Amino acid sequence: FYAIDQNDCYDGFCTCPACEVIVRREESKSGLLLDFVNHVAAELAGEAPQSIFQMMALHSTEKPPKVLKALPNVGIRLCDTTSNMLKPWSDAANSKHRSNLENWAKISNDIVMWDYSINYGSPICINYPLPSARTYPGDLQMLAANHGGGVFFEHEQVIGADMRDLKIWMECKLAENPSLDYEVLLKDFTDHYYGLKAGEAIREYLGLLEKAGRDANADVGWFPSLSSFSFIDAAVMLQSAKLFDRAVELAESPEYRQRIEYARLSLDRLYLIRAGAYRKAMQQRGQDAELLPDYQQVKDRYLRTWESRM
Repeated sequence: FYAIDQNDCYDGFCTCPACEVIVRREESKSGLLLDFVNHVAAELAGEAPQSIFQMMALHSTEKPPKVLKALPNVGIRLCDTTSNMLKPWSDAANSKHRSNLENWAKISNDIVMWDYSINYGSPICINYPLPSARTYPGDLQMLAANHGGGVFFEHEQVIGADMRDLKIWMECKLAENPSLDYEVLLKDFTDHYYGLKAGEAIREYLGLLEKAGRDANADVGWFPSLSSFSFIDAAVMLQSAKLFDRAVELAESPEYRQRIEYARLSLDRLYLIRAGAYRKAMQQRGQDAELLPDYQQVKDRYLRTWESRM
């Protein structure tokens, strides 16, 4: 595989009259880049007959060209910068990315997905609970049905990312076989990684977050704002904290306890950022804000967990 990519985050495409003709004809800057990649692939086909020349479709090149088609030795590495990460690509909210995938598949026989499994942007907007794992099977099945030849999961936040151990394991299993049952996989991992007694509480926590996201019609993109996580309100935070407390109590060994506390890291991070807002919201509703977790205890646990992982 030879990757031929535009610069990250900034297009920087030529705007000379000849190039603008291609962009207007194809109704997307992807036409300009694909025209170039096709040229390179044609020139080097004799030197590298078993190779695929991959064009990265990112930002303004995610939308496929209108007329141009990829040569047989050209693949597309398609990024998804538009979807709501809480919903599968099949959902109406993610129709833009689904359209991009399906239309690329019409003009290329080799699609590799570049999937953003974590959030980006300001430090105050990342590494919070992100109940996205349930979308993996359907998304990978859709990729496979559209000339999908592979997937790359971007995961460089090696400590702070939400439920990192669970999500990476799920991604590996489903990349091998997208038709595997999510519930079976989830029970397999949680029972064996957190312990049979605590696994159920972890699954209940994940279900709680998924329901909260659905009920609020939450939208978390790959560059979210802090308000994107408002579906985790004071009531959800309180219930989540109780579930993790129960999981820790049920932990059958110190190793299981450490894994459970690590799974809690993203929830603790959100609490440390939004504790004041939670307290204020409860007081306004006449509820006892003292029911919220102790801030210093959460802070101490967060730092202890982070440092142990470092």
